[in-house]
Amino acid sequence: MKKNDKHTGEEFIAKRSNQIFANPKNRSDFNNNKANINRKEKNPTQFILNKNREILKRILGDKKYVEVSEDFLRGAQFDFRKYTSADKTRDGKYSIYLIFDYALIQLENNKYKIEKNV
Repeated sequence: MKKNDKHTGEEFIAKRSNQIFANPKNRSDFNNNKANINRKEKNPTQFILNKNREILKRILGDKKYVEVSEDFLRGAQFDFRKYTSADKTRDGKYSIYLIFDYALIQLENNKYKIEKNV
């Protein structure tokens, strides 16, 4: 059965009915290109998330938790617009912003509690 390679467009004879690439290299190149495009699209957001995580990691250090002001976080160049997930505390009183494995819990009076989310 003749088919056209999904990556190069070259015509080839398929050995299987579900074969869409002429050879493994074309399949690998196609998937690598797709992954690179996906990575480039995510890169600006991923950069901010990584930076936010490093800020929280640096502030927390080896402590179990620490409370800081919003101004302190802004001064450290924390970007409040980007986080990996959000939730509420069990009592629904406070917002929790997760940045990978760190939790930023919004308290009263523009204060935040930082803790490792294990």
